[in-house]
Amino acid sequence: MRIIPSHSAVSRTASSRLNTNQSHFSHTPQYKPLWLTKPLAWLGAAVDALLPNHCTLCSSKAKGLLCSPCANELPPIAQSCTRCALPLPQTELCAECLKTPPSFDSIVAAYEYAYPLDHLVLQFKHNNHPHIGRQLAKKLALTISHTIEQTIEHKGPSTKPLSPMQTAATPPDIIACVPLHWRRRLQRGFNQAEIIAKHLHAYTSTQTTQYLPQLLTKLNHTQSQQNLSRKQRLKNLRQSFAVAPKLLAEVKGKHIAVVDDVVTTGATAEVTANLLKEVGASRVDIWALARTPKHL
Repeated sequence: MRIIPSHSAVSRTASSRLNTNQSHFSHTPQYKPLWLTKPLAWLGAAVDALLPNHCTLCSSKAKGLLCSPCANELPPIAQSCTRCALPLPQTELCAECLKTPPSFDSIVAAYEYAYPLDHLVLQFKHNNHPHIGRQLAKKLALTISHTIEQTIEHKGPSTKPLSPMQTAATPPDIIACVPLHWRRRLQRGFNQAEIIAKHLHAYTSTQTTQYLPQLLTKLNHTQSQQNLSRKQRLKNLRQSFAVAPKLLAEVKGKHIAVVDDVVTTGATAEVTANLLKEVGASRVDIWALARTPKHL
């Protein structure tokens, strides 16, 4: 059983960390991601150099977003549903996906939405810290690329068939994002999903991958989804999204990755995937920074 650290951990001071090895929170793995490309690498390095040299969580000295101890507390998804990425005791289809297969083909998420990752996401969304989204997008890009590498290395007969997540792990034709209604975007100043999608396109795209942030539009200014159940969210979102008319021709027969910040109940993923498949998409995958540990 994994024990999630208490929020009091944020109050740790810099003096307790003076002898701690500092490093960037998204440690580079041993493998080289197959389609982790270099566009905007110079710009990313320049932005990193301008970032504060302290940890976003505990304020101790750090090179990058987090110090090493706080980075080690970020909750990765160890085992999950092979379709919706819901964290589970073992890798298998969850009961809900078995009962009612979703419209999306897979969800790929880098972390569980738990402390301290939830704190970072809230800072990113509500305190206007887009650099946090950029750094977290790097980790998600590595997760996606690692999954692709595992898929390509999967050769010959096996007693373990590829999961929907693995079969989805090919470069999509289009990278899009979950849209915000113009009123919400005006209030916030940006669309967090669009920021993540932009950096994912830079880090993971091939020459044939299109970046279409305006592919989906939000028609209605729906109430906040934060405290709603899955059933309530589906009702709230029904008829709320549309495909941009001028981009309809781009969708037919295409593999589309829709980017969001957090998947909670999967309602937004279900509605957007269903919409895209209705207008001809061949496959729809959801890429998210985090997945909630359980359906709310």
